[in-house]
Amino acid sequence: MQERLWRCGVLATGALFAVGCAGTRTKPTSNQQPAAPVAHPDQAVEGGTMTQVNLTPEEAKRLLDSGSYVYLDVRTIPEYEAGRPPGAWNVPVVEPDASGKMSQNEGFLETVKANFRPDQRIIVGCRSGGRSSMATQMLSRAGFTRVYNMMGGFGGGKSPNGEDVSGWSELDFPIESGPDAKRGYEQLRATSK
Repeated sequence: MQERLWRCGVLATGALFAVGCAGTRTKPTSNQQPAAPVAHPDQAVEGGTMTQVNLTPEEAKRLLDSGSYVYLDVRTIPEYEAGRPPGAWNVPVVEPDASGKMSQNEGFLETVKANFRPDQRIIVGCRSGGRSSMATQMLSRAGFTRVYNMMGGFGGGKSPNGEDVSGWSELDFPIESGPDAKRGYEQLRATSK
């Protein structure tokens, strides 16, 4: 399995989030040597710099099927309950405020820290890949060492180099829906207080 690696920067200020990525290593130019395949996502370390490991939904499913990874859905509670990969945990990275405007969930890091080990293998997903990229960077900065972004998310999106990426739901992978008494955000949030 060849991993896709690129450096991403995330700016989070109030309700404004900007995610910028550059330098994909999956499609070398003619002057560049191809990136060596990463045998395992945990081996994707680049000289101490923050490198985001991006997975396709197909790669994520293979890793989840291995039983040693968990899926963290960072979408809102209604999105999570409408449909998600089986066994997904929900901690929204953004939530609507009283006016309906999306803003950063101030309890995101605290809730994730209370429910997951810093070295746990976590695949982070959202609807199309933007929020999960932001959440992956936040978790990496907070000391989580094995977090991976699922490009395309649940509904499909674009890779950082602009290619279409099918989402989990578009690939006819298993889906569960409805509230989850063990993995839903309200239950996870309660354990962090």
